[in-house]
Amino acid sequence: MSGQLLGNLLLFGRVLRGLGLDAGPGRMIDLARALEFVSIGSRAEFHDAARCLLVHRREDLPLFEEAFAVFWRKPAAAESTLDLAALGERRRFRRPRFEPPPLRGNREPPPEEREPPPESSQPPVLQATLTWSAREVLRHKDFSEMTAEETSEVQRMIASLVWNPAQRRARRRKPGTGGIADLRRTLRRNLRYGGEILEWAHREPSSKARPVVVLADISGSMERYTRLLLFFLYGLAQGLDQRVEAFLFGTRLTRVTRELSGRDPREALASVSRSVPDWSGGTRIGESLKAFNFRWSRRVLSGGAIVLLV
Repeated sequence: MSGQLLGNLLLFGRVLRGLGLDAGPGRMIDLARALEFVSIGSRAEFHDAARCLLVHRREDLPLFEEAFAVFWRKPAAAESTLDLAALGERRRFRRPRFEPPPLRGNREPPPEEREPPPESSQPPVLQATLTWSAREVLRHKDFSEMTAEETSEVQRMIASLVWNPAQRRARRRKPGTGGIADLRRTLRRNLRYGGEILEWAHREPSSKARPVVVLADISGSMERYTRLLLFFLYGLAQGLDQRVEAFLFGTRLTRVTRELSGRDPREALASVSRSVPDWSGGTRIGESLKAFNFRWSRRVLSGGAIVLLV
């Protein structure tokens, strides 16, 4: 296979990924290998091989057919009614956005009591969601401006959560009914019998709670979830008996374990907002994970820790 054709294949895979299709590097490697067994000069065979390997959902077929027609059109056909740039903007994953439920006391009226929306010929306004960016934006969020109702709702929510993370088997054993004899406790217990062994003491394996480590993204693309995410971290820190380590990252990694240890959720969130400088900015996931591995992993990953990457 010529280098030019391979480069076009990779570029075609990038277009499909922009449309939301599962055309990762592994899929494109499979397609490159499959082209050794089909006639590349036959457009139909090339099309069928690509569709079999790159399309896995029925709703992806129209997008694939349109992208194939635009990308692999003949060079002589300089003009086309299909625009490749506009095609890349039509992503498949356009799911409805769900707003968080209203707080107690601010419930919306039932559907039969709601007023009908005014008729308007204007199209609905869509709220743009920030995507990935490496640009750093330094700002502070004032989470301390929570109303009393929000604070009480958070406290009720945290109190109702039940945490039961996995446990690991500890090296030490505890007194119990296991099959391992505890000679020290046996001798101590039988001193009252003049040293005669009349009662046996046993030991059994013990378990220990695993520590929890959470790394959460607070960049611009996670803007609408940031407050709920902090509530979740605060609930973990207050609801678990074992050690909970919390890290936030956008363009840099910041440890907020100490800030979330306060008993007052309003004070804890205010402390977090002051200690994290890169709210709603860019995202440097690779650099943040590298900083965690080089600086913090040996300190916080001992004891079979459970790691949550949000």
